[in-house]
Amino acid sequence: MTLTTNTLPGGVILVFILVGLACIAIILTIIYRKWQERQRGLQRF
Repeated sequence: MTLTTNTLPGGVILVFILVGLACIAIILTIIYRKWQERQRGLQRF
């Protein structure tokens, strides 16, 4: 019982960290693509 209760919070925190990093990576890629489109639009005009 003690081992499961001690390892469970660590695993939950690890999952939250992985999900958070994945969300940050997706948001950064979307912003980067939009920024590239803006740069291309400015270069065209």
